[in-house]
Amino acid sequence: SNPTRQSDEVEIHGQQLPIHLLRAEGGESQSIDSPACSPSKRLGSTLWDLGLPTELWLQVFLYGARKSQHSVLQAAMACSGLRGPAEEALYRYPRMIDVDTMLRFAAAIDRTPAHRAVVRGIQLVWMRRDNDRFLRTARDLLPKLWRMHTLELLTPMRPFVAERTTYALLNGLTLRYLRHIVGTPIDLTPHLVHILSGYPRLAHLELYEYGRDPEPESHWNAPSLPELLCKLPGLQAVYIPGHRLADMQVAGNLTCLSLRDPSRDDMWHASRLFGKRLARLRVERYLEEHSCLSYPTNWCNWTGFSSLTYLEVRDAGMQVRTYNTKVDARNLPPSLETLVWHPSWVSNAALINERTRNWKQETIRAFAETVLRGPTRVKTVVYRWADYRLYHCILGKAGQYHEVLPIDMGEPLSDEGSWVDIR
Repeated sequence: SNPTRQSDEVEIHGQQLPIHLLRAEGGESQSIDSPACSPSKRLGSTLWDLGLPTELWLQVFLYGARKSQHSVLQAAMACSGLRGPAEEALYRYPRMIDVDTMLRFAAAIDRTPAHRAVVRGIQLVWMRRDNDRFLRTARDLLPKLWRMHTLELLTPMRPFVAERTTYALLNGLTLRYLRHIVGTPIDLTPHLVHILSGYPRLAHLELYEYGRDPEPESHWNAPSLPELLCKLPGLQAVYIPGHRLADMQVAGNLTCLSLRDPSRDDMWHASRLFGKRLARLRVERYLEEHSCLSYPTNWCNWTGFSSLTYLEVRDAGMQVRTYNTKVDARNLPPSLETLVWHPSWVSNAALINERTRNWKQETIRAFAETVLRGPTRVKTVVYRWADYRLYHCILGKAGQYHEVLPIDMGEPLSDEGSWVDIR
């Protein structure tokens, strides 16, 4: 394809957006009083007349861009006053799904260099076609995004990003402000440790390994993570397989941790290594058949995590029996303020056939209220219900139990990065 001919459109978050429409000919916007003015333009002018600060409009459009980029584009076209924050929201985190998309995006930011400074993150999606050309094009594009701090790598067809792919992408690049490498976990190797140590601002990594018994295709080297922690003292957040904690003797400066399928022994190692420093923790646990309701409070000794303020437990697996289990609200970190639970049994268990929907939700509500009224400092309990919404549970000033309206999965507390809080 011809990138010059197609450069009037850029794919952002998977949608074709005519970026040239964000700016009228000669840099002047169309008048809302012109015959061609649509009702949406008049509405845009009315919204702008509300006098809200630009910073607030930017937050509105950033939220809107996660839901519908087309709506944000329409807002940008509707009113010249809204154009700046709407355009910034569209350029903040572009999504690149193929070579043509990257070429069109590169052409757009070359035409308007100021847009380069707007980009804070980029999403690269490997679809397993023309991989070498995709990498070359990405390497040409990334240095232009000089204020980018988040690199999201996605491989829908594989559970990890291969070491050679990450190495080929980052080797020799200078990305001064890179702090987050997220998305599909990357396969850590000694070679990659050397490359990653060249990014001193790196604070957040998501790492992968094939399973409890390394297979030949996996390049995981147990000393690699401790070595990385030593070479990157600014690294504060990692996502790792839980069983690798037993190999670690160095805690580094981690304050945020996400563990995949840890055992209770793994959790003991985690509390020994990170207990006094860790502030936020996410645990993805796989439950066995007879795990009952598996309240997270009863699963392991959480009191060893003395500095923890945020705990998120995501369950997978099936439970086939119901037992009378009491909630142990005392077995929580003394500093914990927010507990988030994604129980699997509400939708993935034989229990769903034994009990009514009301019984299940009342059981979870009873769990939340017991924790809130317990002896710890927990202020908020959030649980996921079968409709994939998250419900906020709090106590009012007079001690009444309240359940706040469901929060969309797009809200900051419920997204995939909520376990990370890096200053």
